[in-house]
Amino acid sequence: MSGKTLSLRMAGRLSEDAQLKAIDLSAVDAIDIDLNELSNISSQGVRTWIQWVDGIDRKKTVSLVNCPKVFVNMLNLVHDIAPPHVKIKSIGVPYFCTKCGHAFCENLELNEHTPKPIVEFKPCNSCDGTAELDTLPEKYFRFLKERA
Repeated sequence: MSGKTLSLRMAGRLSEDAQLKAIDLSAVDAIDIDLNELSNISSQGVRTWIQWVDGIDRKKTVSLVNCPKVFVNMLNLVHDIAPPHVKIKSIGVPYFCTKCGHAFCENLELNEHTPKPIVEFKPCNSCDGTAELDTLPEKYFRFLKERA
C-alpha cells in the first residue's frame, strides 16, 4: 500500500444534473471528501451520491469532512447516504444571532465515540451579540447514535 490520500471537494447542488464519475483510486489508500461548499441535495442527488459512494472500493478509507447542515439533515433522513465504512470526521453546527440576525456554522470535529460537548451559545462573529444553537441537538446529532 502506498499510504496516499486523495482529497476531493464537492461544491454546489447535488441534484439530478450532478454527474459523479468513477475515479481511478488504484494509487491511493484513502479518500477525504470535503463537503463544505455543498449547498443543496435533491432526492435524485441523494440517489446519485449513494450509487457513487457504493462504487468506491470498500478497502479504501473514505472520510467526509466539513459536512454542512444540508448533508447532516440527510444523514438523519437517509440511512445509506453514509454507509458504515464511510467515516464522518467533521460537521457544521448551525448558530443564529438574535441581535443581528447573522446565521453561521462552526465546524465540529468528531471522534470515533462522541462529539465534543455541544456549545449552545457562542459569541456572534458579526456583532457583539450572542449566537445560539440553531437546531435541536437531539435531532441534529441523531445520526451519531445510529452510527455508534
